[in-house]
Amino acid sequence: MIVMRTRAGRNVPLLVAALLLAAAALAFGPCASGKRGAAPLGRPLADGESIGKIDPASNSTAISMKVHVLIAVECRNDHLYIRTNVENLDAPMRCTDLQPGAVFNPYFGNPVSITYSGGQVTIENATIGKIAIRATDPRVTEVNVTPGP
Repeated sequence: MIVMRTRAGRNVPLLVAALLLAAAALAFGPCASGKRGAAPLGRPLADGESIGKIDPASNSTAISMKVHVLIAVECRNDHLYIRTNVENLDAPMRCTDLQPGAVFNPYFGNPVSITYSGGQVTIENATIGKIAIRATDPRVTEVNVTPGP
């Protein structure tokens, strides 16, 4: 077993140390510079702007080169998180305002368009319908799919 010695002189298995470090990194989350109060990640989604375009005439086939497939919708710490295979969106909101998770089930795994307009984020699929979520100041980040070294 490989161990690491702490400053206090205790031996800690290297695997445990690595897991603790990973847990700390996840607990504090990513930020732009590693400092509290840093600028938020991503770019703002302007009022009236959409990510992922759906052509209603083509049975929900995305007409843009990047098909946005809905992966997850959740709210944590009064922040909305919407994940797609191409881009992620996050926005401040009261978690008590988010619809129950089952409402989103038909959308998961399907191409969607996500639009911000008038203080609402709308998730739309041409054959399933639309869901509007009250949220403000959404930001978009691209999903990093670059293979590692």
